[in-house]
This record gives sequence, C-alpha cells and structure tokens, in this order.
Amino acid sequence: MQKFLVFMILGASVALRTYTVSAACGGGGYHPAINANNANGNATKHADPSDTEITDPAYLAELAQVHIRYNSLDRAAVLLRASIEKGKDPVQTQQASSTLAEILQRKGDFKAAAVFYEQSLKSVSNPGERAVLQMALAEDYIQVKEFEKAEALLLAATAPGNDSPLGPNQWQRQHAYSNLIQIWRQQPGRLEKAIEDAEQVLVQKPNDTATLERLAEIYTTAKIDPAKAAQNYEKLLALHPSDQALQRKVMALYQQAGQIDKLADMGKKRIAAAPNKDEARMQALQTAQSMLRSGKKDDTARWLKENYSIESASSRDYSNLGGFYEQAGLDVEAEAALSKAIELGANREERAEGALRLAECKIRRNENGMAEELLNGVLKENGGNPGLMARANAALARIKGTGPRK
Repeated sequence: MQKFLVFMILGASVALRTYTVSAACGGGGYHPAINANNANGNATKHADPSDTEITDPAYLAELAQVHIRYNSLDRAAVLLRASIEKGKDPVQTQQASSTLAEILQRKGDFKAAAVFYEQSLKSVSNPGERAVLQMALAEDYIQVKEFEKAEALLLAATAPGNDSPLGPNQWQRQHAYSNLIQIWRQQPGRLEKAIEDAEQVLVQKPNDTATLERLAEIYTTAKIDPAKAAQNYEKLLALHPSDQALQRKVMALYQQAGQIDKLADMGKKRIAAAPNKDEARMQALQTAQSMLRSGKKDDTARWLKENYSIESASSRDYSNLGGFYEQAGLDVEAEAALSKAIELGANREERAEGALRLAECKIRRNENGMAEELLNGVLKENGGNPGLMARANAALARIKGTGPRK
C-alpha cells in the first residue's frame, strides 16, 4: 500500500509542478531549473503535504532521490531528515545521512553538513569508505575555520591502508593534500613543522607511503623544489614500479628540475616495459616532448633517433616522428621522416598527410616551389576529401601571400 502511495504522490507532485510552471511560462512543460529557483528558502515550507504521510524510511529516501534528480534540494533535505529520524537500518540511515550532508554542503550550510557527515562516519567501518567521508567532512571544517579538526581528518584519510576499491581515488587524495597544505599555510611556521615532522617519520619508516607522498606534494606545490619532490616520488616509485601515473609525475618533475639524464633514463624504462612497438614509439615521443621543453633540442634529437623504433614502422609512425621533428624545428630530420611516410603510405590519405606536413617544412625553408608541387599533388589525388583539400589550399594561399602565415 505504501509503495502505491509513493507512486501516487510522485505523479501528483510532478503534475502539480508541470501545471505551475506551464501556467507561469505560458506552456512549455516542466523545467527543473525553474522549479529549483522556486524552491529557495525554508525547506519545510516547500515539502509536499503528502510527503509527511509516508512513514517508511526507505520510501522517504527513494522519494528524496527523485527530488534530487529534479534539483529540488530543499524538499530532498526534508525527506532525508525524516528518513534518518524514522530509520532503524544502520546502513540505510548512514546513506541518508551522507546524502543529506552532501546537499547541505552544496547549499553552503557547512556546520549542518558536518553534523551529518559525523553521524554517517559512525556507521562506516571500511577504511577506504571512511577516508572518503573524512575528506568530505574536512571540507566543511575548513569552511568554518576549524583547521585542527580538518587537519586530523585529512591526515587520517591519507594514511596507509585507505587505498581499497571503496577508498579515495588519486584525484581525491591529491585534493586532500592540497587542503592540508592550504591549512598549514594559514598558520605561521606550520608548513615548516609539517616538513620537519615528515622527515622525522621517514627516518624511522623510510617506506611510509603517505608521508612520502605528503612531503612530495609540499615540495611540488608549496615549498617548490622539483628536485626534492622528485626524490620523494622516486622512493614511492620504487615501492610501486608499475604505476604509470607516478612515472609521468616523476618525469614532469625531472623536466622542471632540468634533470634531463634522469628523464631520458625513465623514458627508456617506459619504452622497455611497453607491451608492443606502437606503445613503445608513443612512449619515445612523449619522453622526447618532455626533453624538448628543457631546451636541449640536439640532445633530444639524438635520444629520439636512438630510442624510436623504426622496426616494422608504418607511414603513420613516420608521419608522427616527422611531426615531432617539425615541431622541434629540426627540418632536416622532419623532411627525412615525412618523405619516408609518403613512400610507405598505404592509401591516398596517408600519403597526403605526409605530403602536407612535408610541404609545411618546405615553406618554412622558403622552398616554395617544392611545397607547391607537394600541395598540388595532394589536391590532385584527394579531390573527394574536403578536409585534405582545405588544408592544401590554405597552405597554397600562404605561399601566394593571400593567406595567414603560420
């Protein structure tokens, strides 16, 4: 009977909103954003009178989800409060408390949100799930300037053992460290004390992953020192050698610190670990891109020549290689690779891609006659391909001085 009552209420509620908005707007049907604008103010005033007739906490929570879907957050909050008050199932009550806390947080009522996140935490035992809730609760304490509580929660949330499938993802952990650093920066001398504390912990526990990560983040974003940050991430990488996200982070720090030899060595390791030639070539280009940002153009070119595998390379592989050389301003190397791309082209599109890139090299070197020959060849072979024709015509226009220069 209650389930039937829920559906009756839902139908009547949506019908009422549809009528109200249609009348106000001269027809056009229900628009959730408009309804959300009309729902501001005291949440209790905006609850459907019939909502209060439901006594089953599960149905109250279900109905709250419908209101959330339509962005009626005030109504959803009223229903969730009722569900929590009437609830006897700890899991269901915990979920309702967590959802209500999220709504209150979104509405800017951080003190009230903290109360329900605290309540939700009491019923959660899984370390990973607790860590996610602790991070959310810390956000509320930061907003109300209770920094000591926020710091304790964030330290607990990022402690070892919270990396279960239900735990925080990498972005959430990164955000937690960012919040910690924000807290420490607002207290004179606290950031320096955090570094000192972390270094003391590592004397006793050199493989403490949370401390290593925290110290690396401090040197990455607060006391900026790419070399020191890289040292700590290297230790983490030794514990998790196959973590590709961590590898990329370390390589970025090597590039910032000007540690090109280390960057090159890491690139070789990633190439060696690649599952196939295509992946190995991609890793070689990505490493070369990082090396190029250091300004060592000639060293980068030599490294790429040694580490970019041309075994069974296709036209596209040579085209990608030529494109990198072109970007690096290494026109001789670019022309050699792009000429090979044209030679190996298995179809008109592949040959045209190589020819267009090679033409750009020729234009930069003021070899306009050869560039025109390549571009006219593209037009002749690819009359049915508007994209290739447009690129060829644009390049010809630049040669003739009627188009924008690159």
